[in-house]
Amino acid sequence: MYPPAPHHAQSQFSPWQAPLDTPPTGQRHVSDATMSEADMAFHQKRGAETDIRELIWQCRDRYCFAHELIKPHAVLPDRLFDRDMLDLGLLYLPWSELCSAWRRAFFDPQMCLLEDQRTREIRRWRTFVEDEVFARFLRHPDWVRCVLETANLIPLRRPDYELFVGDLFDDIIQDVKERSDHDDDDHD
Repeated sequence: MYPPAPHHAQSQFSPWQAPLDTPPTGQRHVSDATMSEADMAFHQKRGAETDIRELIWQCRDRYCFAHELIKPHAVLPDRLFDRDMLDLGLLYLPWSELCSAWRRAFFDPQMCLLEDQRTREIRRWRTFVEDEVFARFLRHPDWVRCVLETANLIPLRRPDYELFVGDLFDDIIQDVKERSDHDDDDHD
């Protein structure tokens, strides 16, 4: 008889192994190039921690660069470089709301004849995150500082200065909704 198939051959049709939960569509085949909105939500949720960390590290780099320009001999806070101090907790909910708003506004469930839908939608999401979300945060010094304060990497500013990271994400979500409404008006 034949020897048993190697483990990787047996797992081709087994459910994905993911740290957060299982994919909404259950079992997938490697050649399946479709993506439902639930699949996209799963992909966004699975990548949330990585995306949030990337936002924080980009903000930290921007902060350090500005600090070096303004006060070249001043010492940066130690906790700015201490990964144990990093607190992502207050960033998950706004990030999740941003993901939901993007799916409602821009996710396209239609198949494309020229490229697979899964690759297209993931690329569109990555472009949005990198070119719009990260860029917007990095453009505004107060937004950079707010992310770092929220992540517990720099001390909080004066208590009377209220800029909350949730409000910043709400601004981006509002822009997404307005752009989606504008796109809908163009198609009518």
